[in-house]
Amino acid sequence: MDPKDTMKHDTLRPRSRRAGILQAGLAVLVLSLTTAGLALQARPALTSRETRYLELGIEQLRRMEGKHGRLGPEFQQNLASGALASAALASEGRADAAQRREDAVRWATGALDACDHRWGNGKCARAQLPLQRIALQYPGVLPAELLTRLKTEVAAAAPPPNAEAVRDPWSFKETENQRMVTMARSLVAQTVAGNPNSP
Repeated sequence: MDPKDTMKHDTLRPRSRRAGILQAGLAVLVLSLTTAGLALQARPALTSRETRYLELGIEQLRRMEGKHGRLGPEFQQNLASGALASAALASEGRADAAQRREDAVRWATGALDACDHRWGNGKCARAQLPLQRIALQYPGVLPAELLTRLKTEVAAAAPPPNAEAVRDPWSFKETENQRMVTMARSLVAQTVAGNPNSP
């Protein structure tokens, strides 16, 4: 074998290996996205551990209500998380589903009232993600009027980035963590609004 042919063969090997690695990576990405999409469609029942965790969170929120009375605007993050936990448990079809549904409605309403047109502040921004999740995963738990209000508010709360932010994505004043949360809120808001292909 000619040494020149060996050199050509050796220099081509890393490129073909990179191409193979790239193809495998893309295959894994496509497979994981497909699996994630299927997981959202067919939600398995909660495990006993998950159920107990959600019940503990709801018990804590009820104790706070007993101590403070009706929870006000300073508790919007707690209300949103409690609404999500109650919606998840209500969707399981258990004997206490009616009570869980009432809790989800009360707490979601409280969180929406507390954050009405104030989704840009820190606590309301953190309350938005659990409320968005209710709209996407547990829409049947809330009455139609409240679900419409919830979708309208959480979809409009995080608009997509403006043209300048798209051109120069690293020109932001907040931390990277804050930026990631803002991006997640915006992506989910677009999905709630029915625009999953938005920029």
